[in-house]
Amino acid sequence: MNYPAKILIKEHSKAATLEVVTWVGCNEERFGLLMDCIFSTDKKLAQRASWPLGYIGIEYPSLVYPYIRKLLDEVQKPVHQAIKRNTFRYLSAIEIPEEYVTDTLTTCLNILERKKESVAVLCFSFWILIKLSKRYPDLKAELFYYAELYEYHQSAAIQSVLKKIRGYNKVTK
Repeated sequence: MNYPAKILIKEHSKAATLEVVTWVGCNEERFGLLMDCIFSTDKKLAQRASWPLGYIGIEYPSLVYPYIRKLLDEVQKPVHQAIKRNTFRYLSAIEIPEEYVTDTLTTCLNILERKKESVAVLCFSFWILIKLSKRYPDLKAELFYYAELYEYHQSAAIQSVLKKIRGYNKVTK
């Protein structure tokens, strides 16, 4: 069992998460060990490893770039919501490299189409679409289409994102 796995299996806490984040830092090899935990068949370990991924990915996005395609494949499987939430949090916070834009877009649209995800995952998917539609204005039609699908969603978080999209629509007309 590698070092991050030992820490994360022992306890699920912010202290353990931050210990792993500090240990990994910006070291590619150590980050690879954390990613081994995320892609592990041990569901509890994978769930717990996703929390440090969120922190490290936002601080050092280039560490995660080699794993983006695999993460996008992973979040389309029946994995713990924490893995999805932290992957989408990371993707919403970075400038997505060109070679992953299509896969990211497809994954976000699939998530929004299903409607069976956590509110956080849905919101992060919308934020990613907002960001991508600024880079690629042709995506605005999809963004507005999915915003309409969620117009009557009960979540305050979803309504907040939709408000941003409606404002974005007025600015871009």
